[in-house]
Amino acid sequence: MLAISGGQVMANTLEILTEIEERFDVKIVAVTSPQLYEELRRDNPAKAQEVLADDERQYVVTLHNGWPGFLYPFLLPADFQSRVFGMDRFSRSGKPGEIYRAAEFDAAGLRKKILG
Repeated sequence: MLAISGGQVMANTLEILTEIEERFDVKIVAVTSPQLYEELRRDNPAKAQEVLADDERQYVVTLHNGWPGFLYPFLLPADFQSRVFGMDRFSRSGKPGEIYRAAEFDAAGLRKKILG
């Protein structure tokens, strides 16, 4: 399984696809946006499983011409989102305490995330 991001990386991979297929049963996932894939996993889990089944993750090799972590959503265990917390949406301006409270990254919000 190859999860590939980037037009030139894809083009270069396709140049050697025949050689790859001689050695491996390969499936290619063209990744335009890991975030779109994560949204698909949330909004349409059945469709996301068609793109990349949870049991296939262990076989994925990612190719990206930038930060390798960009494609981590294709490598990490299927339940990683329930164990990863971050601020993933734009927030208004304000004092740090207000912003952290609004994003639920203040003590009360973290308590809820970590302890349930």
